[in-house]
This record gives sequence, structure tokens and C-alpha cells, in this order.
Amino acid sequence: METNHTQSDRIIQMNFTDPHDIKDVLFVCSGWNEEGVANQVKRFESQGYPYVAPFIDRNHHETVNMNRMIDMAAERGMRYAHLVDYDVEYRYTETVPAMYDYIKNRPDVGAVHPWMQGEDADPTAEPYDFYLQDGTSLLLRLDINGWLPQFDEEFLFTGWSDLDLGENIHHHGALIMNDRRYPVKHDLGNTRRRSQCSFLMANERRNRLILSLKWFVVGITKWRGVNEYNKTVPRIKQVPSMYELATYTDDELETWWRSIWPEHPQIWRKDGELDPVDYWENPILGGRNIREMWEQGWRPT
Repeated sequence: METNHTQSDRIIQMNFTDPHDIKDVLFVCSGWNEEGVANQVKRFESQGYPYVAPFIDRNHHETVNMNRMIDMAAERGMRYAHLVDYDVEYRYTETVPAMYDYIKNRPDVGAVHPWMQGEDADPTAEPYDFYLQDGTSLLLRLDINGWLPQFDEEFLFTGWSDLDLGENIHHHGALIMNDRRYPVKHDLGNTRRRSQCSFLMANERRNRLILSLKWFVVGITKWRGVNEYNKTVPRIKQVPSMYELATYTDDELETWWRSIWPEHPQIWRKDGELDPVDYWENPILGGRNIREMWEQGWRPT
């Protein structure tokens, strides 16, 4: 297949399945920008991929849309879904065929995820098992030991639902491979703009809190959702609803979201450390600001 030049003008030559022959993957190109989505669809179609579809929905949370995209692929009888944001640049034509050949030949792999910061290609790198750090350009198997992957729709707006999906893929017995070989580049402008809105940041950190509670505090076998969890803990430990957060002032929202540590929960655990989010309390309701206490050296006894 045709190859691309890297920024250093090196030519990468590898043999992968031709795009015209990849007939069990639905490429779903999504976003809020109609022109951007249309252009992404055209790029893949011009390379010969037979099944490419646009998806635009500005009225639902990210997790609802992601599940609809997965359902689209499953309803069409596909074995895999490639979830594509309109603002991702595919610098190498090898990216998708390389991931496709890998997951097709590894039935124990539930998803393959490329590096996403525009790094130079490294064709000799071996994909490695890791937690799902980000859902950008995910190639997802649609039958993981009898389970059709789904995003948890209790994660509102955007943020952390991809890490939750990754934990669920592992829970259902499959591996997640990070692929260093042919990275993509994701424009993070929308993510950076989100940090300027306290309400969106509060909901993003709410998702981070749910992620920790679901997998690491309560545990997935006992988790029955946010409402059931809230019945078991004091008010200062309860996860606020979107509507409750909407009653907070801008200052309260900022205090609230800053009380929740932003690092991935897996990072703390891989380093053998306690995750401060596991001990969170709501400072707006009289709880302690555990993050501030943690930064000052406090630890639970």
C-alpha cells in the first residue's frame, strides 16, 4: 500500500491489509463541526475504505453518542468499529491497517489505541498492554467474550468515560494495546476551551470521581450506579447530580472541581500510591478539601 513521508522525510514501508479489503470495520467520523466531519469521511473514502459513516449529534452527552456509533457498527454486522474524531490528523496511511491486522490476529485483544500527539512513526515498536488512556482513534472489537462494548451513560458531557470503557474491556477479559507505531495527532483545542467553563469542568471532574468510586472504591461487582451509591454514604460523600452542580455559583463550581485530583487513578496505583480521590469529600457542603490536605501532607490513617 502507499506510504507517507514523516516530518523527517523518512519513508515507512510495511505490508498491511489494503484498505479496500477491510470490510468488517465501520469508520464512524463524529463531531459537532459538519464540514470537519465531512472532510474526515472523504479522507478515509479516498484511501479506499469501503464503510465510512458520518455521525453528528449536538444534543446528547458524549457517552450516548459513542454508544449510538457502536450500535451503528453492530447493526451493520461489523466486527470492529473505528471511532474517529473530526479533529484528528492521520499522518500515516499505515495507522489503521497496522492496528487492524494486529487486532484481527489477536482474539485476546479488545481494543487498539494509537499514540495521539503526532509523534514520528516507529514501525519496529511493539504494541503493549496498558490501560486505555484516551479513546481517540480507538479500534474496538464489537464482541468481547459475548459483550458488546458500551460506554457508561452516567458519565455526563465529556471526560473519563473512555478510561471507564477501558476498565470494562479488561473486566470482560480482553487486552487493550497501546500502539506506538503510527501515531495520530489530536487537536486538543476543544479540551482546552472546556477548562474555561467551570460548569463543564465540574461535570468532567464528577466523571473522574465516578470512575474511582465505581472501579476502585466500591468495586465493579458491587457497583449499582450513582443513585444507589449515594444512598450508602453521608451527604458530604455523595456524588452531586448535574442539576445540583447547576445551583452552585461560579466560585463554588471552581472550588468543587479543583477539589478532585485530575490524574488518572491508574497512575496512582501503578506507582503504588493511594489515590486521593478515593477519600474525597464535598467542600461546598462542609466536607474537607481532601486535595488541599493531601498537598499539605495529610494521609488517611
